[in-house]
Amino acid sequence: MEYLIEQYSKQLYEGCGNNDCTSALCHTGRINKNAPAPTRRYTARSVRGLAITLASDPSPEQYLCPYLKAGAEPGKVPRPDGPRDPTSFMQQLSDSTAIKAAFSQIAIPRGVAVDPVMRLYHSLDPLFTGIPSNIEALDLIIQSMEWVTEASPLIERFDTEDAYWRALTRANEIIGAGYAYPRVHGSGHFRHIQNSLVILDRFEDRGRIRLMTRAFEAISRRTALEDALKECSINSKTHHERPSSAVTPRSSVKQRLVHMIAKTINSNSVFGEYGTSTFTEPVLWARKIFWREWNGKTKIRRGTAACGALEYMEALYAIHKCDTATRAAWDLPSMNFHLQITEMAKSWLEDDESFRHVLSFGFLFQSQHRNSRLTCFRMINHLKMQKSHNASIAARRLRLKAAPSTAILTPEGRLKYTEDPYLVLRISRHNQLKDAYDQIWQRRRDELFRPLRVRLGDDFDEIGQDLGGVQLEFFNLLCNNVFAEDAGLFVAADNGVCFFQPMSLQPLYMFELFGLFVSLALYNGITLPINLPMTFYRQLLEDSPEDCDLSTLDQLEDIWPDEVKMLGQIDPAIVERDYTIPIQAHDVVLEVRPTSRVHEGRLVLDVYNAYSASREVDIEAIADAWPGWHLVQALSDAPVITPENKQQYLDDRVRWLIHDSVKPQWEAFRRGFFNIIDHRSISLFNPESFQLLTEGKKADLDIVSLEKATTYKDFDRTSKYIRMFWRMVSKWSPKQQMDLVKFVTAVERIPCGGPARLTFVIQKAETATADSLPTSSTCFGVLRLPVYPDLKTLEEKMLKAMEYGGEGFGMV
Repeated sequence: MEYLIEQYSKQLYEGCGNNDCTSALCHTGRINKNAPAPTRRYTARSVRGLAITLASDPSPEQYLCPYLKAGAEPGKVPRPDGPRDPTSFMQQLSDSTAIKAAFSQIAIPRGVAVDPVMRLYHSLDPLFTGIPSNIEALDLIIQSMEWVTEASPLIERFDTEDAYWRALTRANEIIGAGYAYPRVHGSGHFRHIQNSLVILDRFEDRGRIRLMTRAFEAISRRTALEDALKECSINSKTHHERPSSAVTPRSSVKQRLVHMIAKTINSNSVFGEYGTSTFTEPVLWARKIFWREWNGKTKIRRGTAACGALEYMEALYAIHKCDTATRAAWDLPSMNFHLQITEMAKSWLEDDESFRHVLSFGFLFQSQHRNSRLTCFRMINHLKMQKSHNASIAARRLRLKAAPSTAILTPEGRLKYTEDPYLVLRISRHNQLKDAYDQIWQRRRDELFRPLRVRLGDDFDEIGQDLGGVQLEFFNLLCNNVFAEDAGLFVAADNGVCFFQPMSLQPLYMFELFGLFVSLALYNGITLPINLPMTFYRQLLEDSPEDCDLSTLDQLEDIWPDEVKMLGQIDPAIVERDYTIPIQAHDVVLEVRPTSRVHEGRLVLDVYNAYSASREVDIEAIADAWPGWHLVQALSDAPVITPENKQQYLDDRVRWLIHDSVKPQWEAFRRGFFNIIDHRSISLFNPESFQLLTEGKKADLDIVSLEKATTYKDFDRTSKYIRMFWRMVSKWSPKQQMDLVKFVTAVERIPCGGPARLTFVIQKAETATADSLPTSSTCFGVLRLPVYPDLKTLEEKMLKAMEYGGEGFGMV
């Protein structure tokens, strides 16, 4: 629709420019038909009205000028300015001397005769022509927005509060879908329709629409200015020129907007299905203005009302993000008709600070569009992979073109790595971790972006070819090695959740390379069999872990529940304790306090007490024993925990457990991880969805969903044999069911999206006898199943194949 309106606007206002055109709906055709008589150009209002009418026709493309090139850039049609149309006959009549003289004889009450809408509209001018302080800017914006919602409260127009909320709910659904009025079919009870029209009429008021559009433009312009100043402050190496205190990001308009909304919502608000009336009506206005101003593109220009409306909703979501009752308020269902995954991914890679991408507004993708983020993330990685793969192919073609005689030669050295289209890892069965780390160490960065291929088990003469399944098994084996207790990299809680080993003796490059492998797995769309706490993902998603709130005890619940219980029982009024943090570093117990000092690239720890059951502890002798740390004997006694500083001690203790005690390992992991996947790409996710993407679903397998997602070759879905197979599988234990999935697909976790994301094919085995075992091709997710005479034989053979064929590639 938007495209057709732009095309019609161009041909009506500018024309096609072809001398043979005779179309009455093209400016050029009108000129050709009326020549040599002059032709009056349509006004901007007429063009807009005609374009919308033509685009709304049942066959909207039949009136397009045949000489207008398809895909031509839209013309620059001026937008109507001001509330009055000077070309209108009624307006000209009202402006005539006779009418003005007649009205001058009427007694008009003395007072301020200023339209409040226009007064508030022009009160926002300073935000477009100058740079007022944040307090002044916010006052101007809020004054306008409050007048729109409070000038005539909607709730007063209904007999009961229940009728008001029913109407508001209905209006919310209509506006959220991008409509201005109820659809005829499925609209519900007539009274509900009538009540919703009362609210919809408010949102069609031209004066209020212009005022809210202006307010959202002001919000977007101001936030764009503040973000630009913040970026300049971060990138500036000198601080001789600091941003003005009037626009310092520390007190941004968006932050103040959030505080103002929270204060308003908590007082004098009416509660209903979507929260409060003070909350719901502004959201409706934001959605209304967004649909009016959005051009359907994935990139929204900053400083526009469409961008401001989404930024306003983003601020509201900061308050209500944990409230499931208001989740439906963020849905914009009609966005599915405008957004295409490929276009979203391509435009995401075109980073432009003058635009905001729709994907950067995470609240839009919490319910109906939640899978769009995952699909778009994978498409972004696929485009990067395609670019890197094509570059290697182009390098080979260039060499052959420049020196055809080298076609029979095998490229070596630097030339080989330039032309290799894949990142190939050759891993032995007996030393997987060492082989993996040795082969990825100091690889050129552009190689990491190529499609991954793994050669696993060459030392055992395995015949597996990596088309997906081999690399899945490789990452399963790699994670088992990394998280093994004797590796000394991670420590596991009783519930199986793992975290970095505090004071680990392993060199930091081990953590860096593991971070690179985790990133490599996500880049290639592989789910990892790992269990990491939610705080791990919270910190990884932040630009810096220090920006994350690391002081709340609930962040320890999933990995250190005993520590949480112990910290909650600290009572400084009864037992005095030193303000130190104990840590077990192998056979040495240290009581330390972290500092911000750095010694030769190592973080400094002040040690107050150190003791060991087996030997005397000399701090100077073990100062650099742990990678990333430098121990220093404290020169004074440790302070004491008091009632005044107890909360600060608890906060420091929590921060120590989840960050400070493993800070060198954290920094090493992040360096490796962000070698492949940039921080902007993972900003698409919240901690929960990012954990699901990385680790997959840990719940029991849904056999019904797997059965629905399964396809068949040489079998019929409804055959007696297949129904017997699924009855057998449904009676298995959860572990046996997952063993089946691993046997067929090599995955140990159900990926994000559920069993429907798996490729699971059951194919009749050819030339199989009653003694043959089922076989599988994990690269293609195919289970080759012989036909056995009875259920007992089928189950016996299937379990034996799963037992002996769970790892490795070959014939059992």
